[in-house]
Amino acid sequence: MASPFEADLDAYARGGWTAVELWLTKLETYLEGHPVEEARKRLTDSGLNAVAAAAQGGLMADEAVGALHEELFAKRLDVLARLGVPTLVIVPDFAGDPSGDGLGRAIERL
Repeated sequence: MASPFEADLDAYARGGWTAVELWLTKLETYLEGHPVEEARKRLTDSGLNAVAAAAQGGLMADEAVGALHEELFAKRLDVLARLGVPTLVIVPDFAGDPSGDGLGRAIERL
């Protein structure tokens, strides 16, 4: 977890990987100083296919918390679409038993 996005890509390529799951916080840190197109070029030049990205939480939380995560979720979906990443891992974020209102909210949001 301590290595940056670009170092991860280099390591995956050296290791012979062709399909990878991106860690969103590393990608977002990289994108603070680089355009999305540069990230896509790095993936392509490394021979890597980003098949998924992880992880998005907060979407199934209570309404106030969930609303904060919805904007981030939309931004992440845009970036992943531009990178051609087809899958986003969504983390269930129930504090307790996902029943009753919490389960209904999760079903509705998903």
